[in-house]
Amino acid sequence: GDGELSVSDDNATAEVSISSGTVTISNIGSLAAGTKVVVTVTAEEGTNHNTASATYTLTIGTKSIASAKVTTMADQTYTGEEIKPEPVVTIGTTTLVRDEDYTLTYPTDVTNVGEKTIIIEGIGNYAGTITAEYNIVRAAGKVTLSEESGSIDYGTASATFTATRIGDGELSVSDDNATAEASIKNGIVTLSNIGSLAQGTEVKVTVSAAEGTNHTAASAVYTLAIGT
Repeated sequence: GDGELSVSDDNATAEVSISSGTVTISNIGSLAAGTKVVVTVTAEEGTNHNTASATYTLTIGTKSIASAKVTTMADQTYTGEEIKPEPVVTIGTTTLVRDEDYTLTYPTDVTNVGEKTIIIEGIGNYAGTITAEYNIVRAAGKVTLSEESGSIDYGTASATFTATRIGDGELSVSDDNATAEASIKNGIVTLSNIGSLAQGTEVKVTVSAAEGTNHTAASAVYTLAIGT
């Protein structure tokens, strides 16, 4: 027929228009997933035809989170506690909101050194999953001595001091004197074979902790002076 066409919809936010038979539904970008917009197209009574109408239903689906960008997270230093940095997730100019637009699932171990993968799963208006990675890196190791220096009388056969370290790296010892012998057991460092060293001799003992699971290598130096 020749009755004029008009359109209307049942959604307060959406806007509907018709031009040359093409119906456009606009202003729907903010509508939540699951929303249905019912558009009614009406033809007025014409010369030879009665009024008529038809409806079209538009359903807003979820948006895939696959296109989201995730910020690169800085390395995290081991602390002995759980470390769970939160990435920033954006789609275009929109920053998504955790527990509203997506959830985060962390791996079981978020304490020890290593690369960790977070699963980002869309919820609400978003669907699908993406991942983000971050690293927990070793903290600085440290060797602590009971004292940094000591002295003994000439002719004394041996000397001892204690050493402890942060972390689980194995402790080892060395010294700078060809005659002296340094050893360590249960944290007690023994410097032996020093009875013949001349007065005024200094023996430097280096206690080293190897790189461990969560700490870097470290060392400390003890100086023993041979007195009179």
